[in-house]
Amino acid sequence: MALCRLNGIPARWQSGWDTFPNSTTIHDWCEIYLAPYGWMPVDPYMGIYAMRYATTLKDEQRREIRDFFFGGQDWYRMAANSDHNQPLTPPKNSMRSDDVDFQRGELEWGDHNIYFDQYSYHLDWKEVSADVKRE
Repeated sequence: MALCRLNGIPARWQSGWDTFPNSTTIHDWCEIYLAPYGWMPVDPYMGIYAMRYATTLKDEQRREIRDFFFGGQDWYRMAANSDHNQPLTPPKNSMRSDDVDFQRGELEWGDHNIYFDQYSYHLDWKEVSADVKRE
């Protein structure tokens, strides 16, 4: 993001979840603004991962995956934030556990924050068919 911004390319931070089958985890990536297309996802981590760890693929296949993540987004991605460090509504009475994003949510009791290591969470997700009939 910093390199894009230094070169006049609007860039912003995005975070959310990777919801791969049998594996869900929080994840952050970048979006850059390209007219006339708008905000496009760019995930250097996934590109690097493909180049470094997809060793059973041919070089051409790994490059194809790397290039996909420059403007493409896999269908296992769920965006949770379109910006960072935003105020909560209603505001918390206590310090936030994470003042950058909101991937796991925030909990408090009275005026006491409940930190991530004091509770467990689980993301349940369901694939929805695109051919849902509308009435």
